[in-house]
Formats: sequence, structure tokens, C-alpha cells
Amino acid sequence: MPIQIEVKDNVITDLSVDAKDKLKIQIDSYIADLLSEARLIEASLREDGAGQEITSSHIVQAARRGKNHFKRKKPWYIKHSQWVAPISALITGFLFDSNGFTGRTTQMWFFVGSLIVAIATYIFQFIKEDE
Repeated sequence: MPIQIEVKDNVITDLSVDAKDKLKIQIDSYIADLLSEARLIEASLREDGAGQEITSSHIVQAARRGKNHFKRKKPWYIKHSQWVAPISALITGFLFDSNGFTGRTTQMWFFVGSLIVAIATYIFQFIKEDE
């Protein structure tokens, strides 16, 4: 028994014929993804030897899980800081001198600068990724 979905005319009055066709394709794709996720949920909860039966709660869980799968695009400054932080930490490690920086003030200032950049970019990532 096929399931038919009815969309009211007042909701799609301003859609072109091509847009309505694309909407139907997207709805079909969404339903296929939703049912696939519901099958996975049901299979993970099924007891050994039990038959497959997808319930309404599986459908609701699949719909909720589907909403959470969308990843927000990271801003460019987060992407750049994810590269700058480990590279500056690596440079800091190379510049560290266990014998001290006596007579090598330039190396000491590069060490301190790269350490500050590494710490600042890691802190920046932690603050901005939660926004």
C-alpha cells in the first residue's frame, strides 16, 4: 500500500512547475533517508531472533537524528586558526632551548612570540567554536 503525501495548494501557490518537480524529488530523497535511518535505529535495538518492525518511535528518532546531522560551515578564521595553532606550537618546540637563552635574545623573542601565538589561537578556537 503506497503512502501518498498531500501538500495544500495555498502552501505551494508561488512555485513554478519546475520547482514543484524539484520539491517532489527532494521529498522522495528525504523520505528515503528517513526510512534508512529508521531501519538502522530499529536494527540497533532489535533483540536476537526478533523480526524487523519499524515503529513510530523509530521514525521520530530518525527525524530528530536527521536534524542533527547538518554541520554548520566553519568560518574562515576558525579554519585558519586550526592551522596556525599547531604550526606555531611546533615552531615553539623547535625554538625551545633547555640550556637557556643567554646571548641569544632574538631566538628567545621568537620563542616567546610563537608561544603567545600558539596559546592565543588555541584559546580563540575554544571560544569561537561554541558560538
